[in-house]
Order: sequence, then structure tokens, then C-alpha cells
Amino acid sequence: MNTIIIIITIIVGLILFSIVKNKIEDNRYKKALSLINQAHEKIGFPELDRETQMKMIINNDITPIKNLTPDINYKYRPTSVIDKYITIEKSDFKDYLHLNIYFLDKYKLENAPNSKHDGIWIAGNKIIDQERGLIHRTWNDLTEKDISNVYGDFMWDWMKQ
Repeated sequence: MNTIIIIITIIVGLILFSIVKNKIEDNRYKKALSLINQAHEKIGFPELDRETQMKMIINNDITPIKNLTPDINYKYRPTSVIDKYITIEKSDFKDYLHLNIYFLDKYKLENAPNSKHDGIWIAGNKIIDQERGLIHRTWNDLTEKDISNVYGDFMWDWMKQ
């Protein structure tokens, strides 16, 4: 009987520890995002040029935003300010990507570390989504424009998360 009480006490203690830890981390996250937002409000959300915005989305790189407030510790992705700096339209981005299709070369399967590498890869005229060597989804018989549209959607969504 004592063993059961000890086990239940340990389980309840672990659950409470987990809840408290998550609450503390959530508060840190909210505070950090608030500080980031305040810093960018202070500088007035200066406009980033079109080319910088395009490359931020293509590379999923928020360094240009971080560089505007170098004194801030960016432990977390500044989701609260990304929308203020990405002012281009999704359709404009997808057109840009199509005109600069060579940006997608790094997503060609032949450039993957190996042919079974996890990811979403361009394989000829199709796109494959594979994980652990298994293909989960495919987009077949795509034109170059279709490929840039699919990747444009992925990249846009990754940046806007």
C-alpha cells in the first residue's frame, strides 16, 4: 500500500513539475516577444526593401529583422513582428520565385545528402514529400511554374508561422 502511495505521489509531483515548468517557459516566451515587439515599435518598423523580404522568405531567415535591434536577445522567433516586415503579397513572391527558379536548386533530390533524405524534394517534373525513406505525398507532372507555386506556398507558410 505504501508503495502505491509513493508511486502516486511521484506521478503527481512530476505532473505538477511539468505544469509549472511549462507555465514558466510560456511566461518567458510572452515576455521575450513583448520586449521584441516594444523594441520594433520604438524604431517604427522600418520598411525592408523588396529583395530583402524575398530572400528572407526563400531562406527562412529573419536576420534582417534581428539586425534592426541588435541589443535584443532573439531566443525566440519574433512571430509578433514578422507580419510588419513582410509587406509583399504572396502572389508577388510566387512570381519572383518563378522568375528566379534557380533558388529552388537546393531542393532538387540530386542535391539532397542522399536519395532517402527527409524533406520535400523536386525530382524531375514532380515533388515528393518523404520521411524515413518513405514517400508520403507526391505532386506529379508539374511544370516549372507549378513547382515554383508549390514551393512558394511552402516557403510563405514557413515564414508566416
